[in-house]
Amino acid sequence: MKHLVSLVVAGSSLLLLLTAAPLQAEPTVFPPFSVDRDGDGIPDAYDKGWIVGLEGIPLVGAPGEVLLQEESMCPENGGGATYQWRWNERKNRVRLIARADGLPYRPSLDYQFDPSNPYNAWPTGVTEGIWQIWITSIGVRSSTYHYDASGALLGNEYDDVDPAQIATSITVPIVHMICTDLFDARPNGRTVVRFDFEYDRMLDAAGTGGVYAGFVPFDLNNPLTSSRFHYTTGGLDTSLAMSWPELLAGVEAGLETGASGIGLSFSLEPDPKPELLRARDNLMIAWGASIPEELVGAFADPSPPCACGGSYQLPLLDGTGLPQECLSQP
Repeated sequence: MKHLVSLVVAGSSLLLLLTAAPLQAEPTVFPPFSVDRDGDGIPDAYDKGWIVGLEGIPLVGAPGEVLLQEESMCPENGGGATYQWRWNERKNRVRLIARADGLPYRPSLDYQFDPSNPYNAWPTGVTEGIWQIWITSIGVRSSTYHYDASGALLGNEYDDVDPAQIATSITVPIVHMICTDLFDARPNGRTVVRFDFEYDRMLDAAGTGGVYAGFVPFDLNNPLTSSRFHYTTGGLDTSLAMSWPELLAGVEAGLETGASGIGLSFSLEPDPKPELLRARDNLMIAWGASIPEELVGAFADPSPPCACGGSYQLPLLDGTGLPQECLSQP
C-alpha cells in the first residue's frame, strides 16, 4: 500500500507562517492519526497526505550554525523548496523527493567563527560546495552523556570514552540524523532529487546508522553558557538505524505533545566531503522544516541580523560570534 506525505517550504497557500516573527502554532493542521472518515481502515493522514506551508526562508538553526538565505533563495526571486515522502511497506521502500528553486550552484562561504570544539571539528568554510538533505528523528530516542569529576563532558555512550574517567552521567532526548547522498544544484536554479531508503532500516549515505546529536552542557559547572549540540563521530552501528515506522510514531506522539517528530533540511557541504564530517553535516543549513511544525519553533531566530540575501551564523550561548556579520550581502 502506498502512502504520501508532503512538506512544502514556500508557496501561496499557507498553513503555517514561520519567519522572523514568533511561531504561530496550528496543531490541527495535520489530520489526526485516529481519524478514518472513509472507513477503509487507513487513517486519513495516510490517505490524503500532509502539507505544511512556510513563508519565505525559515530561519531555523542551532547555536553555531549558518542560516543560508542567498539571493537566489529569496521568495521574491522565486526561491522555495518542497519535501515529499512516499512509502510502501510491502516493498520495504521509503522515497524522499525534494524540489528546490533557487538552490545556489557551487556556492562558496566561510564561517564567521570556527564552530569546532574538542569533540567535533568542522572546516573553516566551503569552496564551490555541493548539497545534502538531512532527515532527523527528533525527541524519539534518548541517549546518555558522560562527564568526568571536574564536570567536563567526556562524550556520548557510543563514543570511545574511558569508563574509569566517568563520574557523572545524564540521559537526554536526542536528535537522530541521517543524510542523503551528496548532489549538485542545477545551474538553472531548479533542482529535483530523489532518494530511496529501506522502510525497516534507514541508513545514511555512508551506510551507517547515522549520528546522535544531543544538546548538552559541555561543562556541568556552566550549563547555561556551555550547552551546544554534541555529535557522535564516525557513524552509528547499523543496529541503531532508524526505521520509517519509528519516525511515524514520533510524529503521532508529537501531534499530541509537540515534543517529537521529523525534521528536514538542506546542508551545504565541502566537495570532496572530508572524513572528519563522516555521518555529520556541515553546519550551513537551508530550508529547515518539521512535522509537527511546532518543533522548529524552538530554534527559530527572532531577530535575524541580515535581510534575505545575506546568510549569517548564529552565535554560541557564551557570546562567541557576537556581533553577528552578514556572510554574504543582499
